[in-house]
Amino acid sequence: QQPKATSSTLSPEEQKNLEHFNRIDQILRDSPGFDPMQLVNLVPKLVVKPELHWMGQQVVSGLAQRAIARMVRELFVEQSVPNSPSIPVPTAEPAQPALPAARRS
Repeated sequence: QQPKATSSTLSPEEQKNLEHFNRIDQILRDSPGFDPMQLVNLVPKLVVKPELHWMGQQVVSGLAQRAIARMVRELFVEQSVPNSPSIPVPTAEPAQPALPAARRS
């Protein structure tokens, strides 16, 4: 059994990450035919793969973009005037490709 970290030693984000890890761990343990030793042997091979590094960079980039968007959104909410009606922000429609001009013979 792994020692459990107390919530007083973890930040809320770390606590949430630990809960996610524990859920994944429990799902794996409950999966029929799961062999933890296969996972232990596979991890060192995965760590050195360039594809895993690329995927990790993509995940971190996505998380950073979400964090920045959340920060900007909170900044605008803090600066908004209280009790004022919210003004909907128009969203940009995806550009439609133009059809080629008709040829005249």
